[in-house]
Amino acid sequence: MPKPKPDSLIAKQFKAVLRRDVLIALIILIPVGFIVYGVFHWVFIRSKDCAYNTFLLSISLVIVGVVLEFANWRCPKCHRYIGMVYRPRFCPRCGVRFR
Repeated sequence: MPKPKPDSLIAKQFKAVLRRDVLIALIILIPVGFIVYGVFHWVFIRSKDCAYNTFLLSISLVIVGVVLEFANWRCPKCHRYIGMVYRPRFCPRCGVRFR
């Protein structure tokens, strides 16, 4: 049985989902960098209040990024969550092919 070809509109919409996914990953990784820097260099920072506020801001941005990730990582056809799949070829819920 031959594999069904992906619908071109669905494939374009899924490429947009992938682009947004990269942007959201950057939103998550930059605050994580601040967190790691703050944890390892906490004793060298002169203002503890500034370091603490940066840490809280980073944690809140990570939470926002995770929420955006769950909102974005959806099938363009059935609009259900795809799941924790790296580079999916099809939707596990409705079976539409992305590539």
